[in-house]
Amino acid sequence: MAMPAAKRQRRSRSLALLILPALVIQFVLAEVPFLVTLWLAFQRWNFQFFPNRQFTGFGNFRTIFGDGTFVPAVVNTFEMVAVSVALVVVIGTLAAKVLNFEFVGRGVARTLVMTPFFIPSAALAYAFNDIIYRPASGLWTYFLGPLGAPTSPTSSHPLMSITLVEIWQWAPLATVIILASMQAIPRDIMEAAQIDGASRLRTFWRVELPLLRRSILVGAAISAIFIFQTFDAVQIMTQGGPGNESMTIAYYIYREVFQNFDVGGGEAAGLVMLLFVIVVGLIGGIAFRVLRSDLNRAQGQRVTEAGE
Repeated sequence: MAMPAAKRQRRSRSLALLILPALVIQFVLAEVPFLVTLWLAFQRWNFQFFPNRQFTGFGNFRTIFGDGTFVPAVVNTFEMVAVSVALVVVIGTLAAKVLNFEFVGRGVARTLVMTPFFIPSAALAYAFNDIIYRPASGLWTYFLGPLGAPTSPTSSHPLMSITLVEIWQWAPLATVIILASMQAIPRDIMEAAQIDGASRLRTFWRVELPLLRRSILVGAAISAIFIFQTFDAVQIMTQGGPGNESMTIAYYIYREVFQNFDVGGGEAAGLVMLLFVIVVGLIGGIAFRVLRSDLNRAQGQRVTEAGE
């Protein structure tokens, strides 16, 4: 029986009133700061000269791209994200494959594999800095020093040192996402490949891996978005140095606002980083839709062939 129009309207008003507080909180906590950031990005405002603020248009953007530090920070950020995401996906896929096998203690291993993800990023950076990368007595020097590795990787290879921390933190998330998708693959598909004589390696490469493309893409997109915002490891381990070798966009923003007191320049850099994150998210969304349509088309062809 259809609901009367008046009753539907009252119900719609009631639902609107119920979600109104959440919308107000969302607007205050998310949209208002964004609007303030957008406004400040076009203002020349330095905390050292607090009352003096003037509209500068795109002056802040011209300043940050011409100061000789922001462009290296952008390059370093993209390099760190590219290397980190690639290794996160590879390590996550291989770890998920291992954890998908039957062995004694598999449940404990699946629990422990998520441990690095739940450690706060600052604590993880301190652990790497004081336990692994310590020049005189760190694990890096103890195991890799005899092989000729540098005794202080945070000084000789600062960006690589930060990248390893990000890989350690985000590989477990990719492992869990891919493992969940791997367990959802129908067993009859894998058994059919084995009956046809395919080896385990060929079954993984030709059958299993294509079915994991969507979960791999999701893990890569989530990791990329968060690695773009890396700050703790840079602040604790290298402070952007030596020189600008480990400077990232997030640390550049911090330095501009809280060390140089240039609010306008920091907000302009923040908008640039937000643009990069949005682009990464859009690329991931488009790729996800393309992969989903390809998989749906392939499944439709299999159904048609089965019917014939």
